[in-house]
Amino acid sequence: MTVVATNEVVAIPIGEVVPHPGNARKGNIPAIQKSLERFGQMKPIVVQQNTMYVVAGNHTLAAAQKLGWSTIDAIILDIDDNTAFAYLIADNRTSDKAKYDNKKQLLSLRQMDFEDLEGTGYDLDAIEELENELGVNANGSEDTGEVTFVPVPQKEGEVVEKREPLRDIVMLMPQSEAQVFGAQVAQLQKAWGTSKVVETVQRAVSEAVEQL
Repeated sequence: MTVVATNEVVAIPIGEVVPHPGNARKGNIPAIQKSLERFGQMKPIVVQQNTMYVVAGNHTLAAAQKLGWSTIDAIILDIDDNTAFAYLIADNRTSDKAKYDNKKQLLSLRQMDFEDLEGTGYDLDAIEELENELGVNANGSEDTGEVTFVPVPQKEGEVVEKREPLRDIVMLMPQSEAQVFGAQVAQLQKAWGTSKVVETVQRAVSEAVEQL
């Protein structure tokens, strides 16, 4: 099949495309497969015309092959070998140098239902790891979008352990309620001298039941 260079997205037979032999990056193929299964191919791969090497999207190609796709969306570029390889390196490197605003990312993830996490590369365990990394409770304001974080209370000289997150409770709440809940838990922790969220919530529930 003769492939014509174009700046437009075209669907080409997946067997015509070749993984770039110089690609040193190792991607998470299973995670990309799940993304493709849920969302489809949202962005095309980029292919060098004369070699049919993939210069961007090598792991998308691999995932699509495992899924048994017969065609794949691509942009075909008429570029020389040096430019193709330079673009491959640049595409990988610029992705590597990108950084997250972890606080904003955590807040966004907490607003999602568990089912909506499918295909995103995140699950509840990944959210817990992010919470533990930050060592905080994250809550946000629906009005301003501002993110506020409630640190773990600690005594002078005390080493703070990684704390249990409120993920399973907070993720089921509307954002405004989660903000109030987090502040209330922090207030109880300060009053009772408790350091663990689970311990604080258990005590609050026990005292409430005793008053019934």
